Amino acid sequence: MKGAILLLGSELRTRDLVARAADQPIRLEANVKQLFDSPNYELAFETQGADTNALLTGYAKQPDRLIGPLDAKGVLRGAVSGEKPLLDALSGDLVLGIEGGRIAGVSLLEAALGAFGGRVIEAVRQQGGKDWERFASDRFESLRGTLRIADGRLVTAPVALTYPDWGAQLEGPIRLADLALDLKGRLTIKPTLDAALARAFGAHGAYTPVERVVDLASVRGEVGAPKVQIAGSAVANLAVAYAGTKEREELKKKLEKELGPGSGEIVDHGLDVLQGILGGNK
Repeated sequence: MKGAILLLGSELRTRDLVARAADQPIRLEANVKQLFDSPNYELAFETQGADTNALLTGYAKQPDRLIGPLDAKGVLRGAVSGEKPLLDALSGDLVLGIEGGRIAGVSLLEAALGAFGGRVIEAVRQQGGKDWERFASDRFESLRGTLRIADGRLVTAPVALTYPDWGAQLEGPIRLADLALDLKGRLTIKPTLDAALARAFGAHGAYTPVERVVDLASVRGEVGAPKVQIAGSAVANLAVAYAGTKEREELKKKLEKELGPGSGEIVDHGLDVLQGILGGNK
């Protein structure tokens, strides 16, 4: 620890202080009041390029979960009274960012596709070919978020994860003690991944890949094992978008056989209306 620590009666302050937490340098400005009675503190901090894994291992007992160089800045407040666990008594706000990191062994995309069942994951794996490894990688391009800490939880507002072929925007609480999730948000599918998904769902060869946004009804479980539920409207929208190009022609043929030439336009109109109601391409 380097810098000045000033003791003014029952109050402690720091000046130009650089501390090492889990062997990571962090600039601190601290103010501790009622030092000899029921200490309460306010701590402003900033760190750049810190080892996220080392900090989570040392302070949250969560090794090998989130890995990468951490830039973070914020203010923490709390009391050291013994009545509450330290994490439950903690509050504050922070902004963080990690470039080129990993959520070790976890693919949120694979967890989301799991909502459709194992057959869909296998189909996407086959249709994605050599791209599948990149689609399902645990390595992200960036993670950025604004977090509020209160009552033993981190509340995201939101956290944005960016991968080469998709991204996620997640918000809601994360329990500090065990990193349990209670989130919801959106999954952004970029055209390369959209093309592989369309083929897996049986879209016609004339399908044109686009960027899509899929609503996630919930993301629960833990950071190391998320459980994703996709909103029902999003499932229906994907079914219309991907399978519609194949099934549309089959339905048109059946209808025209029964009602005569031209009646197949009813199918086009009906599916277009359904896709519009469910949100269409985003």
